[in-house]
Amino acid sequence: KKDEDYALSVIKEYESSKGDFSVLADKIVLLATFNNGSRYLQMQLTKGNPAFIAAVIDQVSEHLVELMADSFGNYFVQKLFSSCSVTQRLNLITKLKGNVYFLCKDKQGTHSIQSLIDIATTTEEEDFITSEIKGHVCELSSDEQGTHIIQKGILTFHGKNQELIVNETIEGFEDISSKVNGLHVTKKLLALCLEPKYM
Repeated sequence: KKDEDYALSVIKEYESSKGDFSVLADKIVLLATFNNGSRYLQMQLTKGNPAFIAAVIDQVSEHLVELMADSFGNYFVQKLFSSCSVTQRLNLITKLKGNVYFLCKDKQGTHSIQSLIDIATTTEEEDFITSEIKGHVCELSSDEQGTHIIQKGILTFHGKNQELIVNETIEGFEDISSKVNGLHVTKKLLALCLEPKYM
């Protein structure tokens, strides 16, 4: 309750300041971890003000991993990914280097990674994600959270990135298909193979 009261007091102060970002500046990361704070920041990001988005990125870029693994912070990060430009998003995801595998298996983090896959529009974004999960596809396929990442990768990635996931899935097919979560992955793989372009 005290945390939410704090978030509401910061929001009220910002509103009273007529949008003076200095009021929020060093409070963005903390604010994003509160229900009211996260919702408010998402609403502000939706407005698409380039200056606000850039200022927010400047404040949170070094805290992305912790926010993506947070109950409320992950929703904020998802909105940030969809609100910023491709260039800004590419710069942001480099901050995730070495942590994507962990986030794929995290109960909250998996949602942010799934969202990132959904909105990825460049080969560079797909390259980054697959480079981070390379060698872990079988393990993630059988994981309660990771399975959703692999399923999305099979259905939405292109070219060499889709091929990497498909090949690793085929290599571990017997083991993956024997697990409940892995079974969902093998079904997606079989559906892909039945598409006309593979027949």
